[in-house]
Amino acid sequence: TDWLGLPVPEGKKRPVLYVACEDAASELQRRFRAVCNGHDRDSISLHVWPWRGHDTYLCESDPRTKRLRHTSAFTALKEHIEELHAWYSTTLGADYGGIVIILDTLANFFGGDELSRAQVQTFINRIIGRLCQDRDSTLNSTTEYAHSAVLLAHTNKSGQYSGSTAWNNSVAARLSLAKKPVAASKTGEADACQTAPNGAPIMALTQEKSNYGPSGQEQLIHFDSGVFIVSDPKKQN
Repeated sequence: TDWLGLPVPEGKKRPVLYVACEDAASELQRRFRAVCNGHDRDSISLHVWPWRGHDTYLCESDPRTKRLRHTSAFTALKEHIEELHAWYSTTLGADYGGIVIILDTLANFFGGDELSRAQVQTFINRIIGRLCQDRDSTLNSTTEYAHSAVLLAHTNKSGQYSGSTAWNNSVAARLSLAKKPVAASKTGEADACQTAPNGAPIMALTQEKSNYGPSGQEQLIHFDSGVFIVSDPKKQN
């Protein structure tokens, strides 16, 4: 099994919960239908939760203490995760490996100061961390997390994450996705990017950080018929 040309080891089944704050339900359905068709997969284990137009901050800063506290949105999301967890634990049994929680995008979930190291660490370790623990775990438990979380975020104008360095230091892994540039000497344009035969821009998916493996690897991909596919280096323009 592979994902965009990268090997994925066989293991337990991990359903996905995608929480979307920027697109309407109809648009999400269209996109995921194309993804499932393009990869010959069904969507039975994909749960899409559109949160556009709702209060989505999972935490907010206490005006007096400046500490983060969780919100009603956090409680609602936590309860939904626990319902899915209970159902899959019963249905799949030993084949169940926890839920992959995808939060799109970070700016819609983090209600604190992105420059505050303490608030960023609290958000990652205690707010997102609590989402990944099952009901029987506590914040001080040494039990491994039941689930995994993926936070999607937009980069700043320089193509990097903005805010405290704790955004990088507090997570186990970080990927970036950006257009693959063409040398300015070849095109005369500093911001030109490589393109695929269908005219789509070539994107570089880069492993910026990994606590459990090497970092720095780059995979070139491009968009085709609603899905990202691996780009052939010999067919780039």
